[in-house]
Amino acid sequence: MRAAVISALVAPLMAACSAAASASCAPSAPDDLKAAYATWQAAYRAHDLDGTMAIFSRDVVFQFQGAPDMDWQALRRSYESEFAAASGEEWVAEPGSIEVSGDLGVVFSQWRLVPHAAGAAKAHNNSVDTFKRDGTCRWRIVRSLNYPLK
Repeated sequence: MRAAVISALVAPLMAACSAAASASCAPSAPDDLKAAYATWQAAYRAHDLDGTMAIFSRDVVFQFQGAPDMDWQALRRSYESEFAAASGEEWVAEPGSIEVSGDLGVVFSQWRLVPHAAGAAKAHNNSVDTFKRDGTCRWRIVRSLNYPLK
């Protein structure tokens, strides 16, 4: 089942893969993508807007069930608002399965909205982030699918 989901998500992106990027980038492994994901999480926790946005491709499509899709600019504005609000809670990601095939990768994660003070998580979401290495061989999120756990 998971293989079918990965194929359905990644297959449309295969056509967009650049042969030049594949030829110039060293082979990658799930640990490389895991490291890029960890760097993104650290920037997010630090409310580093530029660091948070660095992982997103300029043509990213960010989808959250029940909300309009966001492009890079809308996603940036969303993070700006979130960081400015300085709420007493934050989203914490727990990456699960990480799959890599050439210059494409997928990270399946669970997110929890947790208070800074002790307490139970207020919300739980799943995400499927599809990555592609760009011309500089950096992993970028090109599609992010997010949905709440019931």
